[in-house]
Amino acid sequence: MQFTNSSILFVLFALLSTVWNAYALPIGLQQKDVINPPITFPTAGSSFKPGQTITVTWDTSVVPSDSPNKGTIVLAQPTADSENLTLDPPLATGFLLSVGSQSITFPYNLTEAHNYAFVLFGDSGNISDKFTVAP
Repeated sequence: MQFTNSSILFVLFALLSTVWNAYALPIGLQQKDVINPPITFPTAGSSFKPGQTITVTWDTSVVPSDSPNKGTIVLAQPTADSENLTLDPPLATGFLLSVGSQSITFPYNLTEAHNYAFVLFGDSGNISDKFTVAP
């Protein structure tokens, strides 16, 4: 049996590729917690005024006490096809989700509506029940 240069190179390439791919395989991925705490306040039917400061609360039973996850709260006006988020500026940002509450102040320029809600972002987003903002 006679080997050609090209067949020898092919076999060497195949062996080297196999060895190289073995080193490239991931050793293991670290599992991350998905934290999705439900908002507990405000509740449906709550009513607030522009400029008012309230404390938004959420259930921390799903948040590990040592979790480093930080959150952001934004205002929304959900409809059937969109959450209509006001991302800039957020109402609060950089707080620990493990705390379970955060004070926010409603912007003074909000128009009266009965379909406002908060969205709590951590590594997932939760939307509160709808509430009213009226002067």
